[in-house]
Amino acid sequence: KQGINAEYGDNVHTILNAITLPIFKYWSYMFTSEREDAQRMIKGMRKDLTAIVHRKWDEISQVEDSKIQSDDFVGLLLRANKSKDGKSMEDLPTIISRTVDDIMTVILVMDNMVKQLSMLFVFLEREPEVQEKMVTELRETEIKSVDDLQRLVYTEKCLLEAMRMGPALLRGTRRFKKTATCTKIGKYEIPVDGLGVHYSEYVMHMDPIVWPEPKKFNPDRWSDEFKP
Repeated sequence: KQGINAEYGDNVHTILNAITLPIFKYWSYMFTSEREDAQRMIKGMRKDLTAIVHRKWDEISQVEDSKIQSDDFVGLLLRANKSKDGKSMEDLPTIISRTVDDIMTVILVMDNMVKQLSMLFVFLEREPEVQEKMVTELRETEIKSVDDLQRLVYTEKCLLEAMRMGPALLRGTRRFKKTATCTKIGKYEIPVDGLGVHYSEYVMHMDPIVWPEPKKFNPDRWSDEFKP
């Protein structure tokens, strides 16, 4: 009897871990040394990128502006950040900082793009008819410039549906601005001004009121008349 109870307890423990650990993994991570290690890594990355951007700035500053040939990624970003609202900027620390921010953003966005495309391929594998229709459009549409991408109408619908059903970011956070006339979100009273409010993009995208048959991968729902 004790053996059966012990096995039962082990099974319950295994099941609970399987359910709860994925949910609380992120939150527990916030209080571990791994988070501190990640923060140090990001600071180190910013330091290294700042040095790279400075070297590129010194390189292109030795040439007259009209002769700058910034055909690499960092050089193009520096040129873009050297002007704001059509006016030339001379504040070097700001130019360098903005360029580093742009590079960091691209690095993070590339990771999200990989996740999002992976989800698209998963859904297409499950829906062979949708996959065939999208592949046919890609093969039959001639793309000679960026402007031609807007002709890939069905492909865009597939991407939108993949982002709805499998968003790269499963949650977001916003700071609630409490005013005299706005103290609630729905029926929930917000007690403190500036309180961080978390929301789930996945849950929002599965609302059957907004998205009929929300668990069905249906690119055709993204018609011109559909306004989520």
